[in-house]
This record gives sequence, structure tokens and C-alpha cells, in this order.
Amino acid sequence: MKKVSPNFKWVIMVMVTLSTVPISYNSFQVSALPIEFMNELGLDSVEFTSILTASMLPGVFFAIIGGILADKIGPKTTCTIALAVSLAGSLGRLLADNYLFYFICMVMLGFGGTFLSMCAAKLFSEWFLPHEMGIPMGVVLSSGALGTAIAQSTTAALFAGNLHGAYIFGSIWILVMLVLWIIIVRENKDKKITEEATIFTGLKKAVKSRNIWIIGLCAAVSMGYQMIFNSNYIAGMQTAKTIDAAIAGLYGTIFTAGGFLGNIIVPMILKKIGVNRPTIFVFGILGGVLSYIAWAYLDGMTMAIVLALGGLLVFGIMPPLIGYPPLLDEIGPQYAGSASGIVTTLQMIGAYFLPSGILAPLATNGGMMNYDHLFLYGAICAALFGILALVLPELGSKALLKRSKEN
Repeated sequence: MKKVSPNFKWVIMVMVTLSTVPISYNSFQVSALPIEFMNELGLDSVEFTSILTASMLPGVFFAIIGGILADKIGPKTTCTIALAVSLAGSLGRLLADNYLFYFICMVMLGFGGTFLSMCAAKLFSEWFLPHEMGIPMGVVLSSGALGTAIAQSTTAALFAGNLHGAYIFGSIWILVMLVLWIIIVRENKDKKITEEATIFTGLKKAVKSRNIWIIGLCAAVSMGYQMIFNSNYIAGMQTAKTIDAAIAGLYGTIFTAGGFLGNIIVPMILKKIGVNRPTIFVFGILGGVLSYIAWAYLDGMTMAIVLALGGLLVFGIMPPLIGYPPLLDEIGPQYAGSASGIVTTLQMIGAYFLPSGILAPLATNGGMMNYDHLFLYGAICAALFGILALVLPELGSKALLKRSKEN
């Protein structure tokens, strides 16, 4: 059997990234046409927010199961199943004519993105060295921002008045990536660790890990920030600042572009600095402050640039933490799937319940959304991320290189 080139790790990174993009794209198509979509299904602002965050629910209820599956049958097969479910959900939107039906379709759509994100650390740990993990994790997480940016910048121009056309295009995109995933992606058999214990061994170890729960809480509040700003900023500019839909979409795209770049640039910065905890703390606080200042005190391109910088910092500190499970002594690559399942569960609880179940209702008075309050709550989530990260072990590149030399 022909030995796989070590450079194949970059092929794996690209495939995970490109497979995640269409899931995010489909999930945020309607955020570019909020008024048209809400009128079509008769939704209020809270229902609209819950629709946009429904794709996060598979992470709440199925991530742990998916993590166990990834440890037992491998991340490739696990993600293949999830992408097929996403395709069914995307196509189902063509028939949805009410809130509940559409909500269920969005839940199904979210399986692919949730499982790809969850399995990435385990899959990458088979191909990348420990101190290399931050960069591929950043590239993969940037795919969510890239998909969102494409959706928000092109949907109104290409599919205004034709949401079904957008759904068809998005579904074809998922289908193409599902086929390519099956053909191209493979696991590294030289490094793959076969689980010989019971299926719950990894879950038990992960549950007992204090670090896994802290990483999960960091991920939860980070997603609270991301979903508040991603899902509501365009609607907020149209409603509260009476900005034209096309211009609002442009500003929203600049923000998501900042997040996209942050997922790539910030892990590189962290690797260069070599020390993660204090850097993540500073970036989390600063990113939250800049994001709120942009909304509350600035206008025009100045607002967009400052907002993008805030997004760059907050989005960018997420990849290193999501890649931590296989690097922890008590978890390692062997149980990374189960551990990532717990992290993803908490992450998606934050993505869904923080915006639609807590923050949006708190910011709503008499059926009217107070966007000043909503984005303040989002900024506080970013600051909490930085604070929580201080109690994690130091797993920056300097510490990992030192550990590898000692071993």
C-alpha cells in the first residue's frame, strides 16, 4: 500500500474547511434578507433569531454522541453521516411554509457544521504536530465566517425575492462537498489509535476533566458573542439606524471578514508570542470593548473597521482553545472525540440559548428589540471568554515545544 505523503495534512485541512463553508452559507442566507424572510413566514424578531441559531442545536443534543462515534468509527465516517443529514435539511427548506417546519430543517442543516468542527481536532491530531494545531484549527473555524460573509454579501444581490433559488444553490454546494469528502478524506492509519476500552471510557475521562468544562464555557460565551453580532447586526442597522439593506449588508460583511481573518491571523500571533493565556485574556476584553464602541458611538466605515477589528480579536482566540482536547494530558488524541463532544455541546448551548433564550429576550421590551442592550450583552460575552481562559493550563507553542523535548 502506497504511503501517504506528510503534506497530505494540508489536503485534510482544506477539505474540512471547504466542507464547512456551505453549511455556514446555508445557515445565514436569510440573515441577508431579514425583512423579506420574516414577512414570508410571519416571524417576529425573537423567532427570527431562533431560526438563525437553530443550526446550533445538533451540538447541544448530539455532539457527545458524535464524539463517541468519532472515537469508535473514526471522524471521516462520522462527518459523512452528518453532511448527509445537512443536505436533507437544506433541501427540506424548499417545502417549509411555517416556523416549526423551517426550524426543524435548520436543525438538520446544522449537523454537518457541528460535527466537522467537533471532529477537526481529533482528525488533525493524526496529521499535525501538537504545536501546529492552532493554525489548521483557525483555518477551519474561519470557514464559518467565510460562509457567513458569502451569504450576507451575495444573497440579497443574487436571490432577492427568490429565496427558493438560494436554497437550491446552497443544497447543490453541500452535495458537491459530500461527494468530495467521501472520495478524498482519509484518516492517518499510522497515527490512528484504536479504542479498545468500552465506548464510554473516553466520555468518563472527559467528564472528569476540569479543563474540558472550562474550555466548553469559553466556547459557549464566545459563540454568544458571535451569534449576537453575526445574526443581528444587519437587522439592527436597518431597524435602529435606518441604513439601507445593501449598505447594511456591506458593513455586516466587513465584520464577518474581520472574524474570518482573525481565525487565521490570531493563531499565528499566538504561536509567535508562544504564551496563550494572558494574550487570550487581553484580546477577549479588547475585542468586546471595540465591538460595542463600534455600534454605540461610531458610524460609516469607521464603525465597520472598528467592528471588524473587534471581531478579528474575539473570533481569533477561539481556534487554539477548540484544539486543546488532544493536547491535554488527561485526554490525548485517543479520547479527543468524546472530549470535543462535551466542548461542542457547551459551545452550541451558548450559540443557541444565550442569544435566543437569554440575551435577546433581555434586550426586548414590549416586543421591540433594544439593540444597544443586545450588543452590550454580546460584548460582555467576549470579555468573559478572556477571563475564563486565565484558569486553563498554558498550552502555547513554547510550553508544547518544551513538553515535546522533555518526552
